Amino acid sequence: GSVTLIWEQVPDPTAIFTAYSVFYKPDPISAFSLVGQVTDIAQVTFRHAAAGADLRSRFYYVQAESTAGPSQTSDTIETIFLYFETDDNENISLYWNALHDPPLPTPNVRYLVNMEYPPGNWEELTNTQLLQFDYHFWFCNPGQAVVNFQVITQDFSTGCQSTSNVFGGVLSNLSQPDRPVMDSVSVDPSGGVI
Repeated sequence: GSVTLIWEQVPDPTAIFTAYSVFYKPDPISAFSLVGQVTDIAQVTFRHAAAGADLRSRFYYVQAESTAGPSQTSDTIETIFLYFETDDNENISLYWNALHDPPLPTPNVRYLVNMEYPPGNWEELTNTQLLQFDYHFWFCNPGQAVVNFQVITQDFSTGCQSTSNVFGGVLSNLSQPDRPVMDSVSVDPSGGVI
């Protein structure tokens, strides 16, 4: 459940930058706390190991520090947490949250819903602007392999993307096929069936 954050480098024309401070909270009601600092202005990534983002959404913001004081904070971003519900291990409803509440004002954000089945083979099921997707699992899955899902947000105007946790379970299509319907039978004069 680690989280990697990426942000844009701040301008520093007067060379007063001291650090990027990364703040984190584990849930919507907790207070933010400093989880780390990056002192190289050109390093615009931070990895929060063991963040637990595979268990639930986590919240982050970044602030630039300088000898003149801190900058305004970035927007608060929530990690995407994906889960699904099923009553029969065949028809599933996938749910996830947006990165920002209210959603960021861009019309180009899409959620790519991916499935891993068989193991090691990822396939895009759909891309949508919604925060939910219903799916019918059509495979028999005789080996009872875990079927995994992941959501990737893609803003096609900026190229930015974020990925959710991987969430999975054993799914199997146990439905009987539809009953065949015969509409006619023909017999040829020599007694063979046509």
